[in-house]
Amino acid sequence: MSTEQTIWSFLKSKGFTDYAAAGIIGNLAAESSLRSNNLEDTRQKTLGSDEVYTRNVDSGRYTRFSFINDGAGYGIAQWTTTDRKSGLYDACKMNGKSISDLDCQLNYLFTELTNMKLVSKLNAAPNIETASNIMLKDFERPLDQSTSVQDYRTKLSKQYYNQLKSTTQTGGSNKNVMMKYSSSKPPLVCMQTNSTCYKNTSKMSVKGVLWHSTGANNPNLKRYI
Repeated sequence: MSTEQTIWSFLKSKGFTDYAAAGIIGNLAAESSLRSNNLEDTRQKTLGSDEVYTRNVDSGRYTRFSFINDGAGYGIAQWTTTDRKSGLYDACKMNGKSISDLDCQLNYLFTELTNMKLVSKLNAAPNIETASNIMLKDFERPLDQSTSVQDYRTKLSKQYYNQLKSTTQTGGSNKNVMMKYSSSKPPLVCMQTNSTCYKNTSKMSVKGVLWHSTGANNPNLKRYI
């Protein structure tokens, strides 16, 4: 599985919509080209290559204090500030992972998005451009947020959307499925009126099948339907 497919699958597993996932991955691509060991290019002359910097941090030769305070962007999201790099460092070390571990970085990314209350905001985005701009302005927050930067990141997001939207495995099918009921065709009785499936009748991506046991040895399906 390619890096972009891994990231897309992770985001979808966390419940992000296709638009939100595209906006996130497009911004990550703009920041790091989706390379989890990416050290900010302008700092490589003094701090070493991606590989050297990562190896020095992992070994402890380059200390935690140095890592979180050097102001150098690092990882798929190019974490830069002391507070955010310290969170990344601690999350990876706590799990015994390299600072460049993609899975560790993705989980830390999701933690940040959750703490910054951006998950629901991203999922409410009505299009890719809006989702991309939310990531740009509310998460990445680069100094340059000009129209040209917005357009470039939206372009990347759309490219990944077109490339990856049909790759999410959904219980044997890659297709979105329309719910059986709609506002014009409601169920006769619905006990769970607070369910998101009851309130929202849009297309949904099936994530899998949950088997239930009735606790009884009933061989005939007609007992239930």
